[in-house]
Amino acid sequence: RGRLSFAIDGSVTLPFGILFGNDSAVVYLSQYLDMEHRQSFDFMVTVRDPGNNEAKISIRVNVVDENDEGPIFSRPSYVFYKLEGTITDSLVGQVVASDNDYTEYRNAIRFSLSMYSPSDSSFFSIDDNGLIRLLRELDFETQTEFRFVVVASNTDIDARSGEALLHRTRRNERRF
Repeated sequence: RGRLSFAIDGSVTLPFGILFGNDSAVVYLSQYLDMEHRQSFDFMVTVRDPGNNEAKISIRVNVVDENDEGPIFSRPSYVFYKLEGTITDSLVGQVVASDNDYTEYRNAIRFSLSMYSPSDSSFFSIDDNGLIRLLRELDFETQTEFRFVVVASNTDIDARSGEALLHRTRRNERRF
């Protein structure tokens, strides 16, 4: 009985290494894995004894997705127009964001509005599809502009978010 040697087979460079002692080995991770680039790795490990007898074992490593991508808006800012006196529950516009995490539960997005003025929050709502709706009638004589930030957050425990700014108007037509 002598010292065993272990080796990862193949010519392809893998993000794994192998440490071994007299009769056992540990496969370790040698670099960061990203599920968005590769979901699994398959490789063989060969063990040899001093008499050059060998055995092989097949190993599969499945990469688990982590929340490493935040939502990204399709545009850095949005501008919407609405006429004064537009009825409530009218669609103001839609914002679009995506999250490149691989698994669906990590890339689901929720939208919320962050107003510059607390009184502005009673004018608008946003749903999980990014649809912004008017909650109250607009009156140019009372308020000439609205500016707010739309926040897109993914729904994971370690949520990440992105922001888009909605702009204002200078006419008797509402531009957001």
